[in-house]
Amino acid sequence: MGLRGSQSTEGSNQAMSECPFCSIVSGLSDIEPLAESTHSVAFEDRYPISPGHALIVSRRHEADLFQLDREERADAWALVDSVQRSL
Repeated sequence: MGLRGSQSTEGSNQAMSECPFCSIVSGLSDIEPLAESTHSVAFEDRYPISPGHALIVSRRHEADLFQLDREERADAWALVDSVQRSL
């Protein structure tokens, strides 16, 4: 999961509106998801460094993976496994 800033921005509409990941999660981007789960979305990297390069981000805007709760982190890792098997 990519970093979305140096601190949690939950509740900050300006930061979320400027976040490319939030645009993808909300469907405002032209990027199509590879897979989705309750708390996460997977999509191909726009600038892949290798075939099958995918990103998985939380549906909730946070600065990093460590700001997510246990259920959200488990959901993200389960989606990693699912996407990895499909590529």
